[in-house]
Amino acid sequence: MKQKFFALVTLIWFLSISAAAPVRMTPVKITEGVYMFQHSQGSGNSTVVITDDGVLVFDFHIDNADQTLAGIRKLTDKKVKYLISSHSAGDHASGAWHFREDKPVYIATKNQVHDLQM
Repeated sequence: MKQKFFALVTLIWFLSISAAAPVRMTPVKITEGVYMFQHSQGSGNSTVVITDDGVLVFDFHIDNADQTLAGIRKLTDKKVKYLISSHSAGDHASGAWHFREDKPVYIATKNQVHDLQM
């Protein structure tokens, strides 16, 4: 009984610590013009490709897309031209709103668009 109680207390403590930690998106340079914005808690990474024509963003979560956009602005003055989501799960496709001022083209499958409209 003591072991179960200790395990429960430990789990509650761990969850409260991780929930309180702010999410950080850290840019990691892959190669020239290609960055992965790494999510500090391991979910919802974004990939950014800077081209001569503008910026492509692959996957964007509503909770951290503002940080990804701020990071892009530090890397280049080019606008975000394309948003591509790998699938319609929230941690991959819900942050498009943050890029609205650049008026990017949103690229997704028909099923993804349907899921997002639901």
